[in-house]
Amino acid sequence: MVLALIFFAIGLRGLEKHLYDEYLIRQQFPLLSGFESNLEMQRWEHDRTLVRRSMEFVKSGQYSLKVDFLPGRYPNISLEHFRGNWNGYKQLVFSVYNPNKETHTFEMKVYDFKNIRNSRRHNDRFNTHITLAPGWNTIQTSISDIIKAPKHRSMNIYEIKGFSIFTDKLKQPVTLYIDDIHLR
Repeated sequence: MVLALIFFAIGLRGLEKHLYDEYLIRQQFPLLSGFESNLEMQRWEHDRTLVRRSMEFVKSGQYSLKVDFLPGRYPNISLEHFRGNWNGYKQLVFSVYNPNKETHTFEMKVYDFKNIRNSRRHNDRFNTHITLAPGWNTIQTSISDIIKAPKHRSMNIYEIKGFSIFTDKLKQPVTLYIDDIHLR
C-alpha cells in the first residue's frame, strides 16, 4: 500500500510539472521558446544532436539553447509542443548565434497536422534554407509564406504542429545557439 502511494505521488509530480509547463506556454505566447525554464526542454525532440540550456551566448533573458549537430544523416531539433494557432501573426522570428568562423546552411521546416497525416511529405509543408554567418543571425519568416508553402493546399495556420531546424550529411559537428523563438 505504501509503495502504491509513493508511485502515485511520483506520478502526480510529473503531472504537476506538465500542467505548469502548459500554464507557461499559455502565459508566454507568442513566445514559443525562450529557454528560461528547464521545463521547456521537454517541448523539444531531437535526433543526432546534443542539446542543453546555456548562458554562453544569449539574445534575450539568461539562457539560450546550445545545440551540437552531430555528423551523419539529418541531425535535427524540433519544437513540437506549443500553441499551434498562429492566426493573426505576421512573422516567425528567432535568433541563432553561430560561434564558428564559417558560414553554415541549415534547413527550417514548419508543418501542420495535415502534413503529419500526409506522411510528412516535403512538398506538403514549409521548407527554407537558412544561412548562418558567424555571430548573431535573426531569422524572420513571413506567416503568409508558411501558409502558401504546401504545393496543393494552404497550410492550416490554426493547427501548426512543429518547427524544425536540421541539416544533412555533416562531416564534422556544428554548434549553434538558438534563442527567442516567437511570433510577431
